[in-house]
Amino acid sequence: MESILEYQIAQRLAELGGRIYPQALPLKQWQMQSRCTRDEVVPQPPDSEWHQVDLPAQWGGSEMTTWFRRQITVPKEFAGKVVVLNIHPGGLDTEGLVSINGAPYQGLNTGRNEVLLTRNAEAGQRFEVLIEASAGVKKGPWTFSQCDLAVLQSQVEAFWYDAKVAFEAALVMPEESSERERLLRAVYRSLMKVEPLYGDEGKFLNSISQASEVLRATVYATPKAETGPRALLIGHSHLDTAWGWRKKETVRKLARTFTNTLRCMEQYPEFVFICPPAQLYQFAKEHYPELYQQVKERIAEGRWQIWGGMWIEPDCNLAGGEALIRQILFDHRFLRQEFGLETQALFFPDTYGNTWSLPQIAKKSGIKYFVSCKLYQGDTNVFPHSLFWWEGIDGTRLLSVIAYTYGGEFLPESSRSAGSAFTKRGFWTSTSISTVTPMEVGGSPDRIWSMLGVSGISTDYPGQYTEVWRIIFGRSRPLLTNCRSGTMSSILRTIGLYTPWRPWRRRTCVAPRRCSMMRRPFRLWPAFIPWSVHEPIKGDFDFTGRRNPRANLKGFLDL
Repeated sequence: MESILEYQIAQRLAELGGRIYPQALPLKQWQMQSRCTRDEVVPQPPDSEWHQVDLPAQWGGSEMTTWFRRQITVPKEFAGKVVVLNIHPGGLDTEGLVSINGAPYQGLNTGRNEVLLTRNAEAGQRFEVLIEASAGVKKGPWTFSQCDLAVLQSQVEAFWYDAKVAFEAALVMPEESSERERLLRAVYRSLMKVEPLYGDEGKFLNSISQASEVLRATVYATPKAETGPRALLIGHSHLDTAWGWRKKETVRKLARTFTNTLRCMEQYPEFVFICPPAQLYQFAKEHYPELYQQVKERIAEGRWQIWGGMWIEPDCNLAGGEALIRQILFDHRFLRQEFGLETQALFFPDTYGNTWSLPQIAKKSGIKYFVSCKLYQGDTNVFPHSLFWWEGIDGTRLLSVIAYTYGGEFLPESSRSAGSAFTKRGFWTSTSISTVTPMEVGGSPDRIWSMLGVSGISTDYPGQYTEVWRIIFGRSRPLLTNCRSGTMSSILRTIGLYTPWRPWRRRTCVAPRRCSMMRRPFRLWPAFIPWSVHEPIKGDFDFTGRRNPRANLKGFLDL
């Protein structure tokens, strides 16, 4: 039951959230055009087919792409301020790519509507904005409902997220917990420092600074924050190279994903990111060369990490040993030639089953670690380990770790669940690994400050203990290296690692094993390997987005 204090905090947060954008200018008039882009990988709008529309405007259709464009001029009252676009192009299944002044700039999807234009606007500054909107094979219709040019008050936004995360952390604690009561009162006291929201602007912002100091001193600056266990957040995007869309849509999704990630890295120096499949980098090199060069710069910095170990995230149940080895071969060769790197981590966030021979194959290929997100998701048998040695057929051992968040926001509830899951398995380490991002649609982590805001909050895990989880972004390799050098008595001997979640489909496509057994010339392997991705092989979706294993089989045999 919600207490009066919880209600008051929720109301104050709702009111304060309305002050994050104190000034907004609706952008109603746009130019628009649509056409079917089924056979185009990176379609471009012609200059001759534009027509004028006023928002809200409907668009959509299966495998249709719609473009909206207009010129935006910064008004003089926005000068010197942080200016953003708030874009709402459609519903749950829609995605988009915003280009600014002719260059891909940022992706749009559900929950990602804010586009930062400038941190220091100049009166009369102009931006050419082009929005590419699509829903893949979904029919729609969709409605481009709203677009505003707005001033962002970063100071207000930062305090709002800090207070919101602290409030949500309190709510996951037991109602009888004294720590919950302490945290709620600390958040309430900080909110009460805020001056009336619509009074003098200077006094309001000064009060936000005071409220932030109170919140930091009473909530986040706790001694346990430096000594307690840590949750290592690694931003990642699990983008299926084939699932509910065609190959060409995968190419466009990677542009949305990569641009989002680059914008996050500009805003947050501590942000670290991984994107596993080498196939995606090949797509970027072919279709978005300028974007690819920016990615290479981040990889050279070490903030954009290379994980994966295979060309794509494959199906490991039906594929033969040669197919898996060639996955690693093509991946390592590409990464060495393009980035001068070799990955040492086999990262399978979404593979349902992992063959017993995988430790031997990985180890002989120079891979030292195995990371999975899928094993903890079983709804039948609970996987008993978090950090363990996986022993293969011939006795080869591979250091393995479970990342207990598959995607989405890293909120206090997921922090509690992940920490509890990691420590109750019988092994303890000072750091657990979590990957965080909106999944499947090719998103990348956003609102990084809301994740970092959990840092230093003491959280009660019911019936266990009280610990402070320090939420940090960081690189995985030092952690895995430290685990490897330690002593662990946990050795998992098994015929394979499987997720007892989805029953194996009766209409499973058998093409991968048939193809891997054929004595095909080496030159044909590059054509085969990209289609051995884990989803379509099981008959989940074919490349048109419909459930049709026969189409999958034909696709493989027509290589």
